[in-house]
Amino acid sequence: MDKKQIIAVVAMVIIALGTLVGYDALRDNVAAGAESYEVTAEGYGGEIRLQVFIDGEEIVGIELLEHNETQGLGDAAILEIIEEMIETNSTDVEVVSGATISSNAAIAAVGDALARAGLVTGDVYNVTAQGYGGDVVLDVIINDGEIVGINIVEHSETEGLGDAGMEETIEAILDEQSVEVDTVSGATVSSEAVISGVRQALEDAGIELGDADHEQQGVLGTASGYGGDIVLDVVFDNGEIVDIFVVEQSETPGFGDEAIEEMIEDVIAAQSTEVDTVSGATASSRGALEAIRDALGQ
Repeated sequence: MDKKQIIAVVAMVIIALGTLVGYDALRDNVAAGAESYEVTAEGYGGEIRLQVFIDGEEIVGIELLEHNETQGLGDAAILEIIEEMIETNSTDVEVVSGATISSNAAIAAVGDALARAGLVTGDVYNVTAQGYGGDVVLDVIINDGEIVGINIVEHSETEGLGDAGMEETIEAILDEQSVEVDTVSGATVSSEAVISGVRQALEDAGIELGDADHEQQGVLGTASGYGGDIVLDVVFDNGEIVDIFVVEQSETPGFGDEAIEEMIEDVIAAQSTEVDTVSGATASSRGALEAIRDALGQ
């Protein structure tokens, strides 16, 4: 029996004991001198509800109050994640393979509790962007212009690929303190969803993104989009389009901006502007294509 199987068995025992005996004694024990925070996040089967006990700067207890996750998988993953967060006193823990959504929900909920406790100080911006499998919902924590935390609240990305790509992108954004980071190969749309969501949070926080500081590498092309001018820097090498950078755009966060990125990816892959526009973001898509054509015309 491996570690995950043991934890799953322990999880079932804990849940059974909680049902028979109740959590009152456990709660009273960890609550002595600790602040309690009831937090929620969207899991695989619906909302999960946790009670997080924080004493000073230490997570001393986390209680699973309510969930609708898969028995023996999602619920076991939540309990495993809880154990690791208490042990490491951090939300920087690895998700459980096969139960990523449940894991991320627990991490996001505890991250919310830490923010409320002032341990991750800053303003929390809840943002939504379009991923490969649907909406990606993030809590972005910003303090004095610095991105101090990014928690995935909800997503429907591919297990082991899109979800991993999002985590890698989050790490890069936090390290670079910028949304100008590379997407993850094989999980481009999921990566771009994170980038778009954080960009939206920064805009909501009134932080300038510094597009004007872009150092031109190719030919600038300009066209009108849905929200204003779209300016792209199109880089050529021996007649081939090798890269396209967004210099300026005012499109709708989570829709128009992502349509531009999708158009860029499709044009580079096809080496042509004869590609399909993005449904629901036609004006932004056409603006991006026209900007590329403008650069090609030069």
